[in-house]
Amino acid sequence: MKKVWATQIEILKKFESVCEKYGLRYWAEGGTLLGTIRGDGYIPWDDDMDLCLLREDYDKFIEVAPSEFEAPFFIQNYHTQPLFGKLFTRIRVDGTAQITIHQYPPRRISSGYIRRRIPNRQDHTRRASSG
Repeated sequence: MKKVWATQIEILKKFESVCEKYGLRYWAEGGTLLGTIRGDGYIPWDDDMDLCLLREDYDKFIEVAPSEFEAPFFIQNYHTQPLFGKLFTRIRVDGTAQITIHQYPPRRISSGYIRRRIPNRQDHTRRASSG
């Protein structure tokens, strides 16, 4: 687990540098906030970091992230992977660790919007249920 935590710190440092470069405001939430407040750092059962940006800053982050995060980092959201199906963004390092970036206030998107973004939805549903 300590290797995952070390990788998350590496991701966080990169995220912080991008936020500083573009003047983006962020804060910790969820288990990340709880661990920070308790003073112990990590909560043993919490396997990711949760950070939040105001919507305006989140939108700017989404705009600049693809050019700012190069290998081994990668950005995962419904812009980069249409089948992702989540309204948040993950910054990941190949197969090891991630931090999750949320927007506040949350964007409300109809289920119809999400269905339209998933290509060949029936094919994916059929494949999942027949396996």
